[in-house]
Formats: sequence, C-alpha cells, structure tokens
Amino acid sequence: KAAAEPRAGSRPRGGRKQRPWPLLIMVLVLLVCAGSAHAGDRRILIINSYHLGYPWTDNIIAGLRQELDNAGRNVGVFVEFMDSKRFSPEQAETAFEAMLKMKYGLIHFDALVVSDNEALGFVLKRRDRLFEGVPLVFCGIDCFSDSMIAGQSPITGVVENSDQAGTVEAMLRMEPRLENIAIISDDTASGRLYHEEFQYLAPQFIG
Repeated sequence: KAAAEPRAGSRPRGGRKQRPWPLLIMVLVLLVCAGSAHAGDRRILIINSYHLGYPWTDNIIAGLRQELDNAGRNVGVFVEFMDSKRFSPEQAETAFEAMLKMKYGLIHFDALVVSDNEALGFVLKRRDRLFEGVPLVFCGIDCFSDSMIAGQSPITGVVENSDQAGTVEAMLRMEPRLENIAIISDDTASGRLYHEEFQYLAPQFIG
C-alpha cells in the first residue's frame, strides 16, 4: 500500500547531522519483510537527486549508514547521484539510466531509497524495467500529493511540507503595513514546485 508520512518544516542547508528515524525504520522493515534469505546478502541502493558534497544529501547518506550500523544490520549500501542541481535532469536521465543498467543489471536489491523529487520521478518512470518489484522508500519530497505515487507498490516514504501561507501571515503580523512581497526561487524542480505553490496561495493575500 502506498503511504507517506508528512514532516513539517523546511530542509536543513548544512550544519549538524539530521537523523532520518522514520526513513530508517521503513528501510529496516522492508529489508526484514522482503529481503534475501541470508542477512549478509541484503543490499540497498540509494539514488540521490543532488551531488556528493551537498549538505542535505550528505546528511541523508551519513544518517542511514550510521543507523544501519548501530542496528547491527549487515547490509551492502550502494549510492548514486543524479547531480540535478548542476546539470539538467532532462539531458542526463538517459545516460544515468544506461549507467544504472550497466552497473546493477545483475544485482538484486532488497530496497531502493530515493531522496528528493528528481530521483523519485526518475525511478517511478523506469521502475518496471530497472527495479521491478523492489520496495521503494522516498524522502525529502516537496509539494507531495497522493497522485505522485498512484498505482505504485510497495512504496512508502517521508515528505516535506512547507507552510508558505503561515510564513506570509507571520510577516503580516510583524509588519501590518506590508504591501509588497518579492518571491525568489531557482529553476530547479523543487524551486519551480515552490513557486507554483505560492502562486496558488497568493490570491488569498491580495486585497
């Protein structure tokens, strides 16, 4: 059954390590319920939307590795990066898919973890031919809706919910005479999603 656990607040941009407890628990459950016959044969693949060195991505990988180690799980962890902050996903996805087929075509994974929207979208479009039947866990998904994972199984994950309306309301309480607000976003997939979300909410503050 498809399910997602909402998590309020925006993502950290660096600093102290974040421990993805809900995500870790989901991964461990999937490994126990749908894994290989021998614990030593268990493998998970982590596909990140962004690049090595990006604090958000580094924290996810480090947190998963640490908690798997703490839990005493003998699991092989494989990690890939789509690098979509620096390169257009539309231009790189074909090559990235070919690379995954070449490297992992003969490897069975017990769980697949994807971080952020680009990686989730990439995998969902190609799941049947790349990772058929592999349990999928996602995290860091912006502007989530159930339609994004409709018809997908087994799948679960952790989403991000930003309170844009609440942020504007707080600004107006602090500065009641405020008349104009400038919204600045980048051209990444997450930036476009947040921009669209604000455009949807904006009319309630006009007038």
